Amino acid sequence: MMLRFIQITYLTLFCLLRELDGARASPKTQTSCQEGLKNDFSWCNTSLPIPTRVSNLISAILSSQPSTIPNLMTARGVQNDGSIVPDDPTNKYYPQSYEDLDIPVYNWGTNALHSLNQVSCYISPSGERYCPINFPSGPSLSSSFSAENIEKVGRYIARELRALYMVNLTHGLDIWGPVLNLSRDPRWGRIGEGGTEDAYWMGEVGKAWVEGFQNASYLGEERFLQGVATIKHMAVNSLENSDGEARDTIDVTVDKFMLSDYYLKPFKMSIKDAGAKGVMCSYNSVNGVPTCLSPSMSAARDTWGFDGYVTSDSDSIDDAWNPEYHGWADNGTDASAKAILDGKCGINSGNTFYNYLNDAVEEGLLTMDDVEVELAKSLKLRFDLGLFDPIEDQPLWTSISPEVDIGNSGAHSLSRLISEQSLVLLKNSGSTLPFSKTSNVAVVGPYANDSAVMVQPYPFTPMCSDDNKDFSCVDTIGQSFVNAGTNVVVSEGIDAFLDDLSTDDMMNEALEAVDNSDVVVVVLGIETCGMNPSHNFGMGSCHNQANLTDVYEYPDQYLELEAHDRTEIGLPKIQIDFAEKIIQAAGEKKVVLVLVNAGGVSLSPDLIDKFSAIVEAFYPGPYGGGALAESVYGDVNRWGRMPYSVYPLEFVEYTKMSEHDLRKDCGRTYKYYHGEEDLLWEFGEGLSLTDWSCEVKEGGDDVTFETTGTDSVTLTLAVGNEGEREGDVVVLGYFRPVSLEVADDHGMLKQLFYVKRVSDVQGGEVVEVKVEIKLEDLSLVDDDGNFIAARGDYEIVFETGDKSRIDISAATLKARIVGDEDIILEEFPY
Repeated sequence: MMLRFIQITYLTLFCLLRELDGARASPKTQTSCQEGLKNDFSWCNTSLPIPTRVSNLISAILSSQPSTIPNLMTARGVQNDGSIVPDDPTNKYYPQSYEDLDIPVYNWGTNALHSLNQVSCYISPSGERYCPINFPSGPSLSSSFSAENIEKVGRYIARELRALYMVNLTHGLDIWGPVLNLSRDPRWGRIGEGGTEDAYWMGEVGKAWVEGFQNASYLGEERFLQGVATIKHMAVNSLENSDGEARDTIDVTVDKFMLSDYYLKPFKMSIKDAGAKGVMCSYNSVNGVPTCLSPSMSAARDTWGFDGYVTSDSDSIDDAWNPEYHGWADNGTDASAKAILDGKCGINSGNTFYNYLNDAVEEGLLTMDDVEVELAKSLKLRFDLGLFDPIEDQPLWTSISPEVDIGNSGAHSLSRLISEQSLVLLKNSGSTLPFSKTSNVAVVGPYANDSAVMVQPYPFTPMCSDDNKDFSCVDTIGQSFVNAGTNVVVSEGIDAFLDDLSTDDMMNEALEAVDNSDVVVVVLGIETCGMNPSHNFGMGSCHNQANLTDVYEYPDQYLELEAHDRTEIGLPKIQIDFAEKIIQAAGEKKVVLVLVNAGGVSLSPDLIDKFSAIVEAFYPGPYGGGALAESVYGDVNRWGRMPYSVYPLEFVEYTKMSEHDLRKDCGRTYKYYHGEEDLLWEFGEGLSLTDWSCEVKEGGDDVTFETTGTDSVTLTLAVGNEGEREGDVVVLGYFRPVSLEVADDHGMLKQLFYVKRVSDVQGGEVVEVKVEIKLEDLSLVDDDGNFIAARGDYEIVFETGDKSRIDISAATLKARIVGDEDIILEEFPY
């Protein structure tokens, strides 16, 4: 296992360093068929249909260099500075360009989670530096509950990728992202990439991202894609290394109900409703079959109308046959053939296709015609991106420039806005917030002065200079309070994890700051280092207090990162002890807790009671500190809602990470949790600095749907700001079965079906919100995985986040579905 792990991390570091070297690369056009080039080729004939042009191109490659076909089906098969790698047995990254056919390099696999990864700043001919934008992390995007802004994130990243492509700082116009895997368990190490536990909202996030990234109609461009979004990791992928399993060894057993109700839904919505052109299959197996070789996954894609390409995760096709992992296929040739024939996987991120695909054809496991079917899908997308057409009349070339679109000012403003909208106010006793600007404030804790934690996970992209370890342009939370307030003292007090690095002087400095303050802010949390503490991709130490070496043992039960799950969901003991000391020193002063993290952090009820206010900040982005400070001071009031539930500390004692059925053990997510201890905070909870009311103004308190009907019901909600302070409110709509005639509710407590952020509502103002409810919005899933309209009585609730005022802050109505029988609205896809 360790050898495999080091190979993957080296590849990522190699790609990163090559990109950084390209920062000053001379611009060149990475397109074919341009004026003055070899545009007399048949695939350059724009009067021909694109499938014909693709076929002609493949025929030309087969005629001249047939053995190189696997090169075109290998992601990242070229050095990232654009140079061609010699074809020799010591180097596993091969040329994908064909100079004699006027086909330039194309590099599948630029990662994009909350920013473009593994690219660099652009230095213009005049010497000015333009660095890519960094948006808040996945949980922050989810907690903002604004599909409109997430669509803008996708658009800005797509334009930035195009601009970087124009100056040879990237070699592809596709991204591997967004991550649509669900946060079913707080221990999962990659929650920072995905971000929400709810399948419906994750689907809406995916749809918005895909639409913003791919669609260029806002430019009047209907011919070409702006970019290709590759949704990942399909499917049932949310375990890194738990219960004796790893992500590339686990075989997840899950029934059709749970697949349809939960794990497949975000992928279906992003493909069927938004037209995602890329899918990444995952490391794991599902019900006995590795996902990249699974006929069931390809059947699902066909059912949803998927017409794009499929890539493996980093050589998950190797996992399918390697005895150290799944050992499911016979060997590399068998795995390659099954990936093409059954999994419809046309791009391999790794060396399996290069090493074995030609042998698989020679051995008769598949034909070259079979290979061409999948190769044509990825090549067609390069045509769909406009890379084989004249660029003079393409708005995606003429309206984009590096100086305007790399680090665009509008993108920076959007990043700040999302940070403001993503912070979740979990507690605010006695109107602790907002602070007065005349108060003396102590900001203490191990993350009070940490800038790197603001932009996790994977801050590979240089933000402040060419150095990807440089976060000097990112204000820490402490510095942001200094900027926003008047009398502020900042002190870390302790190291985030280690007693060995915490001194009495540090603690005394924090206690002195508390003693001289009127109010206290304590910044605690957890963090990520990339993939592994000892392979942290150049981030330096996991936190800023020390450059850790092997002398220190990482408390990895608290670290969340790729290839590693947490085992604990609370805070490190050193931070709990620190919080108790600060609270004791504060006496009657109000103490506010700020949490930085991706996955949920649990606290004891006793400790929760001792804080006057609690804010969940997640990893809030480069402008997160300023957004937090101004929210605490009341200058902005745009709070978000929890994107996942936070479980009691005891959750890890009776729930196995490897159990993927949400109904088992004590249940998972707001939809199925039935543990003896209450959730600390439920998905969707969140307060504001003003009170909100919600009621049904028009549409009735009782609505009826016919199982055979297609009509919808439109309601008008009256949402009121009952305070004096302007603010935003997020309205979430849920339904739950009350009494079903025949169908089984499978223990479901409620299900989200509606999300709306209402912005800039003035104090005392009441705004009207139109809500259309369709029959399919109330659909359930049966044992066979079909979505059905089930006869019976239902309750619908629209709420604004404050459970303590649920009678005023929420609107409830009854619904009924009637008819002769329950009907299938959508069949299980395979």
